[in-house]
Amino acid sequence: MCRHSSVGGLCEQGKTAFRAEETSELTPAKNDRTLPDTNPYETPDHTASSNSFSGAAGRDGSPGRFGGVLGVASLIVAISFVCWMFMLTSGMSVFVLVIGGLVAAPYLLIWLACRSLRFWVARLVITVALAGCCLLGFYAFSTVADDAQGGLNLLFGPVYQLVGVFVLLTLATAIHLVWQRYSVRSAIRRNAK
Repeated sequence: MCRHSSVGGLCEQGKTAFRAEETSELTPAKNDRTLPDTNPYETPDHTASSNSFSGAAGRDGSPGRFGGVLGVASLIVAISFVCWMFMLTSGMSVFVLVIGGLVAAPYLLIWLACRSLRFWVARLVITVALAGCCLLGFYAFSTVADDAQGGLNLLFGPVYQLVGVFVLLTLATAIHLVWQRYSVRSAIRRNAK
């Protein structure tokens, strides 16, 4: 315990100087140099910029309702591929709607991952998954008109995308969980000292 006078004083150990405020709260003196309480596993750009639109990122740097820029990009790509698919069909049926859901599913999984995973390595894995899905999706849609068998790409392409996204998002989630575990341990060690 430190004993402080009403005007100001030193801690019993003599290490930290304090000054008393008018509200009788004790605050560290201006010459007290303490290290900022930062997490060594946190990304350098974990704070949201003030000019980002509402819902893109939370105030604490966590991805917001839309999952940040990567999540919004995933939603835009999903919508564009579904619209492209509807332009290739001749009519609306239950089968077309099922294929539309299958086309959008990998991008919606990526969007869900963007909403919860914050570690930069996990985000990098999500970016690789999104880029791979976009390339495979573009290839699948560009070969639809080549021949009669090209339409099968709309069936098998999204299935391959789902398998790849599942594997990469499992890896990203494992990386994120390991990061959380070590960041909590680091915070516990720092608070124990």
